[in-house]
Amino acid sequence: MSVYEEAQISGNQVPGNLILTLRRHAEKSPDQPAFIHLLDGQSNQAVLTYAQLKQRARAIAAHLQNGGFAGQRVLLVYPPGLDFITSFFGCLYANCVAVPTYPPHRHHRMLNHFLAIADDAKASIALSTSFAAAQFQSVMEHKRDQVAAFSQIKWVETDEIPDALSERWSEPVIASD
Repeated sequence: MSVYEEAQISGNQVPGNLILTLRRHAEKSPDQPAFIHLLDGQSNQAVLTYAQLKQRARAIAAHLQNGGFAGQRVLLVYPPGLDFITSFFGCLYANCVAVPTYPPHRHHRMLNHFLAIADDAKASIALSTSFAAAQFQSVMEHKRDQVAAFSQIKWVETDEIPDALSERWSEPVIASD
């Protein structure tokens, strides 16, 4: 039985962590917007409900757990948008340490900044979208001398992870402190 279920049965206050908070919102208000991304900065928007966020986060977490990455550092290589949010929560659901960074561009300074973050994190996996991962591969083709440093990082395109994988997620043990 999870901490959340035990607290519900006993009537105690549920300890606060983001996984439990998302679960509570998804149960109470599944169709309510959890996040809204303004695509044009003003009106055109993409919406992510609490239920969608919970399902996508669990699918990503299950992928991380099944790959043996639970508890490890994970690079989140996303442009601004909802994919970053689902992956961030996916890391929390898998008990991983999220290391956010922007996708590198051909600009030498930005690429060096990205490489420094990845090296410092000692991450063995990077999450991104199909489009951003393809852009990264294109950038790295032009910087072959630095590709060797990243041959050990596994790239996962989270937009290719099926929602049905969320059923295979197993709740990590999280201490109340």
